[in-house]
Amino acid sequence: MVQAGDAYSRAGQPEEAINAYKAALAKSPENGPALLGMGTALIQIGDLSAGVSALTTAAPVVGTSSAYNRLGVALTMTGQTQDAVAAYQKR
Repeated sequence: MVQAGDAYSRAGQPEEAINAYKAALAKSPENGPALLGMGTALIQIGDLSAGVSALTTAAPVVGTSSAYNRLGVALTMTGQTQDAVAAYQKR
């Protein structure tokens, strides 16, 4: 389901991506790639709060610089500059 979500996201269909990520997370709530994709897709549809929440959970699970970068960007978009700097520093 994560691969389907990623494909929908790349195709510019964030709502479909969210549905695929939800299905993946229903089977495995701590699935880092699904959380990361979900957060990104939520940001794409304008749900910044939910997107930041998903990315905040995803970043330490995935543990990559890309994950922390996505979190930093999302935090910057919501005006949480100090938290964004902290996320960028973790990468």
